[in-house]
Parts: sequence; structure tokens; C-alpha cells
Amino acid sequence: MRTAVSDEPSINQWCADDFTLLPDDATWLGQLGFDPPAMIRQRLTDMLCERIPRTTVDWVEITARPRQFTAGRHDGDATFTVTRVGMVIAMTLAVHSPGRRRQVLRGVFTFVMTGMGEGQTPRQRTWLDLDASLRQAERELKSRMFGR
Repeated sequence: MRTAVSDEPSINQWCADDFTLLPDDATWLGQLGFDPPAMIRQRLTDMLCERIPRTTVDWVEITARPRQFTAGRHDGDATFTVTRVGMVIAMTLAVHSPGRRRQVLRGVFTFVMTGMGEGQTPRQRTWLDLDASLRQAERELKSRMFGR
């Protein structure tokens, strides 16, 4: 939802999450047992609370179609084992903390899972890059997925 006058978000009008640009399958996220909107919202809240305790996320809007990436290894001629996955999601979100005014933040949320091969322990990491573009986050994703 946008105001008629401006392309900027209207804090008073936005009151619900908008995950409509998140792919229905969210490919591997659903397969891993995640509820993508709930997971994204919880990770955002956790990351923000690390910086400012008791911060709450009022709403989240995904502003561009997320980019998903998969990496793995070939095991023989026809078998491919997925070992790493990543997703970058451009978003706008409204947050507030006790004693502070609500703020509208823009940035990119990144989710990476590694160690998905047989005999490995899966590891998850998330980042929130404020004021970053989707293109910038895509460039960072490779190093985040491969620890470079």
C-alpha cells in the first residue's frame, strides 16, 4: 500500500505484513520445515533486539522478488547434492522500541544455510543490511555462502 501523494511508505496506513512477492514455494525454505514469513519476521526481531533490547517489528513489506541461490556437488552422473542455499530479500519494515518513535527501515535480509550434505551439521546465518540494495546483497551472498 502506498500513499497517493508520495512513493514513501505511510506509517499510519501500513499495518500488516506484505510477503506477496515471496515465491509460493520459497523453494528450499519450505522443504527445510520453515514457515518463511514467520522465520523472516522472527530473525528480523532477534537481530534488531541484539542492538536495541525489546525492539518490535510492526510490519514487513518485501519490495522486490527475492533472489534464491543453491550450491552443491555432483555425486556421480545423475546425482546432485545440495550443500548450501541462500536467499536475499529486499524489504521495508517499521520498528519501534520502548521510549522511541516508530522508524521505517529499508534494506536487505539475507538467509544462508550451509553444511547440508550427508554427515554434516547444517548451519544457518542471517544478515540485515540496512540501506543496501538487492544488487549489493547479491554480490555479498557468494562470500557469505562460502565463507570467503
